[in-house]
Amino acid sequence: MNNGLPTLTDIHLVLPELVWCAFGVFIMLLQPVLKNRHFFTFLALVGAIGGTAFSVVSAWNYGPGFSGLILSDAFSLFFHLLLGTVAFLVILASESYLERENLDSPEFLALLLFATAGMGVLASAQELPAMSWPAIAANRPNPTNPRSNIFSSVPSPRPSSSMASRSSTAPRTPR
Repeated sequence: MNNGLPTLTDIHLVLPELVWCAFGVFIMLLQPVLKNRHFFTFLALVGAIGGTAFSVVSAWNYGPGFSGLILSDAFSLFFHLLLGTVAFLVILASESYLERENLDSPEFLALLLFATAGMGVLASAQELPAMSWPAIAANRPNPTNPRSNIFSSVPSPRPSSSMASRSSTAPRTPR
């Protein structure tokens, strides 16, 4: 019975995104306290490597998750590995630029990790509503209510009376 909560398999499928987001939030929370830009770069590198490593763990659970909105397959594994590797390389390359231009690195690094997580969701998305996390929660069917689907409240299009009368008449035959 599905009670609307994600299962452990669902969590395993989005583990890389959870790691990337967790490190992004951690960097944002530490920014007011710490001022060492090299420490933030190190945290972002660990987050990028961690999310990429957990991509392999999520690949062990091949199949759909979150009621079929997320799919773990070879395609999503390839893109998760690609995204994590590119994020790692961008973090390495941006360190000298951010220091030379005297820009705050924590905001950039957190934004980069959040963007990587978003791209990871898009790489795993099987259905269009998976691009919106609230749609995942709203689209979860309730077994006791058959109209619990988010799209069930949209009325089906009905033909107008003029269309119905045209379709009921026999087609004209040429003389």
